[in-house]
Amino acid sequence: MIKGRTIHDEIDSQNAENLVLCKNNPKDGFHKSNELLKNAELNDYIKGIGEAYRNLAFSSQLLGLIPEAHEYARKSAQIFETNNDKKNLAHVYHTLGFILDHLDKQTERLEVNEKCLLLSRELDEGDWILRTLNNTGDCHTKLGNYNEAITFFKECLSLLDENDSFMNSVVTCNLGEVYYCNRQYEQAIIQFENSKGNAQLNQSIGIEITNVLFISRCLHKQDQNLKAIETMYTILIKLKKFTKQQKTLVFTKTAA
Repeated sequence: MIKGRTIHDEIDSQNAENLVLCKNNPKDGFHKSNELLKNAELNDYIKGIGEAYRNLAFSSQLLGLIPEAHEYARKSAQIFETNNDKKNLAHVYHTLGFILDHLDKQTERLEVNEKCLLLSRELDEGDWILRTLNNTGDCHTKLGNYNEAITFFKECLSLLDENDSFMNSVVTCNLGEVYYCNRQYEQAIIQFENSKGNAQLNQSIGIEITNVLFISRCLHKQDQNLKAIETMYTILIKLKKFTKQQKTLVFTKTAA
């Protein structure tokens, strides 16, 4: 019994380490999680198997191996559902939501996000609540449920720390997109300007430029074409300066 507990403890510890590694180095995290999965299966340790699948799903998603990530996440979720492991289940649902977004399965994604939000609220996991509210709002946007999307984004903003400029820039940009899709261009511009200001505070160039692009599109929709063109020029100047610095530009709105 002591030996069994020791093996289980070691697998738990390695799964925890691998989760961090998957975020920082998905390729290495994937390989180490795959090896640990074999060890957990050899010892018939169900929790260890579920967490190894969880890590494989997370790393696969980051590596762009979406079909594989989907399979790993499903296997992991099934184990945690059976064992009523709510914290791990919330984590897997969160990852699965992103995977389903990549697969453009928005209805299924919405169901998973709602389950994730319910568990996150029950566990009082503040960060997961915020990110899942944002992701659920994005899902409603893609499904054309604009009023529902606005409700989720506004709740997310109401819970956000005003000093969290990154998440504020992400959520307000997403909210602006809802208004844009719903042809509420004045409201959209307000949100995009707000998001742009927050993006500048945390130097998220990709988000800043995304906002300027949307603002230009809003102006075009309002037949303010000269102003739209002038706005586009500010992007070109920003990109030219950024290119000279030889940095990688990442466009991210819903990353959470």
